[in-house]
Amino acid sequence: MRAAARASYGMGLIGATTLLLTTLAAPAAAQDDPVVLEVTATEAVTGAPGEELRVETGVVNTGSADLVGGTVDFEVPDGVTVTGLDGQEFVDGTERPDEGCALVTPQRVECHTDATLAAGADSAAAFLVTIDEGATGELGAATVTVAGDNGGEGSAQTTITSSAAPEGEVVLEAAFESGILAPPGAEVELTATTTNTGTADMVGGTVDFEVPDGVTVTGAVGQEFVDGTERPDEGCALVTPQRVECHTNSTLAAGDTAEATFLLQLPDDVYDTLLGNAVLHVAGDNGGEDTVETDISVGPPAQAWLNVSATPEVEGAPGEVLEIRTDVANVGGEDVVGANVDFEVPEGATVVGIVGQEIVDGTERPDEGCALVTPQRLECHTNATLVAYDGVSEATVEIRIDDDAPAGELGVATLQIEGDNAGSGGAETVVTVVDDGSGDDGAEDGGTESGGTESGDDDGAENGTESGGYGDDLPDTGAGSTTLALVTAGMLLLGGAAIALRSRRA
Repeated sequence: MRAAARASYGMGLIGATTLLLTTLAAPAAAQDDPVVLEVTATEAVTGAPGEELRVETGVVNTGSADLVGGTVDFEVPDGVTVTGLDGQEFVDGTERPDEGCALVTPQRVECHTDATLAAGADSAAAFLVTIDEGATGELGAATVTVAGDNGGEGSAQTTITSSAAPEGEVVLEAAFESGILAPPGAEVELTATTTNTGTADMVGGTVDFEVPDGVTVTGAVGQEFVDGTERPDEGCALVTPQRVECHTNSTLAAGDTAEATFLLQLPDDVYDTLLGNAVLHVAGDNGGEDTVETDISVGPPAQAWLNVSATPEVEGAPGEVLEIRTDVANVGGEDVVGANVDFEVPEGATVVGIVGQEIVDGTERPDEGCALVTPQRLECHTNATLVAYDGVSEATVEIRIDDDAPAGELGVATLQIEGDNAGSGGAETVVTVVDDGSGDDGAEDGGTESGGTESGDDDGAENGTESGGYGDDLPDTGAGSTTLALVTAGMLLLGGAAIALRSRRA
């Protein structure tokens, strides 16, 4: 660079009287001619903290008049300190001297000289600077400014950079290995990871983990929860059955990954249901934060699971025959091989038949088919199989309102199914008697359209009282409605041995 080349002259623009602005020989010029100054400096310097660097500066009077006396100012950015002027000594004091240079602040030098820089002449000086400890990255520009007492001014800059890496940043990325899809009542593991993808170590941090209602956190693999319901200084606490709050003072180095596996208990009274999201939130004490979610769903039961429904209500006048449609679907993962089916109506009504079926003679449950063991009760058995996941069946039972039945609600007709090997469920139908004045309308609305085979209304089955499962009565979540829509292809659950509980696969 020009500044470096001119430094070889060994004569400074700035310094003690003997070295100040010594110029090359040049013809004298009229003092009313202009002074034009071209100032240069090293383009950039780089060094480690504590290292002293050299910034070369130079000036050329390109005008037609001599510069007679002038000032030089040199200033460095924060993170840098001026430590010297090559070959010169700073004048004592913190103000610009009449002759020489003073270090007015650790970052600024101010100089003045009465010497002359002839037109066409140049001069050079080298400032010594040191990068402060702890300074990192590009620190800014050092600026040198030269101004003649009789005119002319120019400046130049030098970029100063510390070679030390900038202070790192913590960047956290949280993730779940997968979502959850498991049978009702299952205990499952959900693994979460946190990776520090930043350039600095995470020193201490918090973890919050929460699951939706219906799911319970039962533990964490390889660790015990701390007693209490508040976040501990070290470890994890179960603050609610659905929420875990943790803190650690350990370090997660840049590039490393931490893993935690939570134990969850799924509800046993729903199936084919999205329960909601598990949420993980991580935050470093010294920076970095992330939140991630994943689905938790209850899938089909692993066991046999009967979803049973019936027409929700029927009504009719005394003497009228009404129809109650019943549907059953095995939405579980195990075949139901054979089953008992019991159907009973309240006092004031009697069972008179099954649409399309013959009732078996006798008053005891047969090995195959249905028997009217009392006027109000059917007891049935079948050896047929209701296959896993998609086995469906339907039947329509005819009941008659007694001639002397009083107007009003008689009670409920009940349907109960118990698989020979697994699975059980039940449903109910409200039976209401209307007075004779509305008997015709009641017969049309209650006997046929409410749930009989003439309307074939699937809503009657879907909206009816339902329960199912493999032990206790369990509420339907709505997922069984898709399966029940297939009942038109199913065969009768109740009836003669030849067609009892014939099921199908979709």
